[in-house]
Amino acid sequence: MRTEILLVFLIASFCYGQNIMPSGSMSLLNSYITWTNYGMQTYFTITSNFNGQIDPSDAWIALGVNSERKMSGTNAVVCVNTQSENSISHHLNIGFISPLFSSFEPMLGLSNSNLSVVNGNLTCSFTRKNFNSLRGYFGFDSITPLHFVVAYGQGSFGYHSNRGSSMNTVVFANSSMNNTNPFTPMTTPEAPSSNLFNIIFKVLIDFFSRLFMGLF
Repeated sequence: MRTEILLVFLIASFCYGQNIMPSGSMSLLNSYITWTNYGMQTYFTITSNFNGQIDPSDAWIALGVNSERKMSGTNAVVCVNTQSENSISHHLNIGFISPLFSSFEPMLGLSNSNLSVVNGNLTCSFTRKNFNSLRGYFGFDSITPLHFVVAYGQGSFGYHSNRGSSMNTVVFANSSMNNTNPFTPMTTPEAPSSNLFNIIFKVLIDFFSRLFMGLF
């Protein structure tokens, strides 16, 4: 019984200590990220100097989120800035490929997008809808911790060796607004079908069930 009580205490402490940040900033892979959650949408910016190795006027950069520290399953916003292309699009990484969420609507879930080059830095900004019914689309609710994922390269979007993910997770929920996902989450074939909070919930239910049965 003492072991079970200790386990519940540790789980509760972990949940309480989640990094809930409706707004904030982070440095990752020679890039600086900022975000602000306005309730049903979140505004992001990412600025990078590419460590001085890539011309920002002929480059692309992607900012994504994922429940795991890997590329597959990542919701990635890809920003391309070349002489022949100036675009921002929303992708779902599946294995080693990165198709659009919708080939009919490349900016699905995105708005207020902008690309600029200032003092050798490429900045991409956009607003992302917090929720969508599409398979694999991560909702910014109050129970989903997500890692940032960043990648970039020269020229048009394609294979990249410059990529990284954040060690820490962020819960983007804004406690003063409605942050309940109205859609049933659906995962990609290679994305996890459950997260840590589902496991915690099951552990708690099992513990209190056994505790209740022991009292009566």
